Amino acid sequence: MVEIPAGSNTGTDPDFGSYSLTNALPFLMDKHEVTNDEMVRVMRWAHDNGRLSVSTSSVQNAMGSTQELLDLDDPDCQITWDGSDFGLKAGKSTNYPCVEVSWYGAAAYCNYRSEMEGKTACYDFLDWSCNFDADGYRLPTNEEREYAARGGIADQRFPWGDTITHSNANYFSNSFYKYDTSTVRGYHPDYDDGGYPYTSPVANFAANGYGLHDMAGNVWEWCWDASGPYRYIRGGGWNYDADCARCGGSGWFSPRGSSSRIGFRAVCREGMEQEPVLRGQ
Repeated sequence: MVEIPAGSNTGTDPDFGSYSLTNALPFLMDKHEVTNDEMVRVMRWAHDNGRLSVSTSSVQNAMGSTQELLDLDDPDCQITWDGSDFGLKAGKSTNYPCVEVSWYGAAAYCNYRSEMEGKTACYDFLDWSCNFDADGYRLPTNEEREYAARGGIADQRFPWGDTITHSNANYFSNSFYKYDTSTVRGYHPDYDDGGYPYTSPVANFAANGYGLHDMAGNVWEWCWDASGPYRYIRGGGWNYDADCARCGGSGWFSPRGSSSRIGFRAVCREGMEQEPVLRGQ
């Protein structure tokens, strides 16, 4: 994880207009998306400690309110279950972002990881509310994710500047957007083979100003916040256009759903008083 400093990022986004993000206290964020390897490590612990119900097709939470966490029988999922242990497929698995994980799966991972490390879990498995005073892992809020993506630089469209090419991120290039200046259109040519998903290894692109990789492209990332029955996702993905990779952009997805285009990363505050990033209008 890397530390995201306290402070403010106020400016004018080229597409979304003026914004003001204030982070009262520093927090830690995973430097890249949670990988399949890391998901297997945590899920093994959770299974061995009675937290999971597992079949060859699905991983479900076995505590409180039960939801599907991982869709194992989707061909794009890179994690397997042989009846006694988790494993990885031979394709884009090791060091690639975990996909086909629901919002509940991402939140449950945060709780299991917290317990593994002796921290206080943030999520209540009965109603999935979040205790921001706990020192455990949780999903970033929508505003924390944007604040971190901007990397301490104001007035920018992407984590690195105002234009995007395949040298910056794994996304689908489209000539429709003037700020998409990639010389090759379509899927990223380095990753559009070997079968779906066309994800790239984590941290394969340069980090932003806070030392965070893949804050744009590769996979969308779950956030804590809800929008009606949906949960926010941010960052764009390997088969989405450049507009989805912008710092100011966001999307929504059913928390029960999963996709080859959605992953996540966790944050925590290491025992400090919790105070989410706030957005000024």
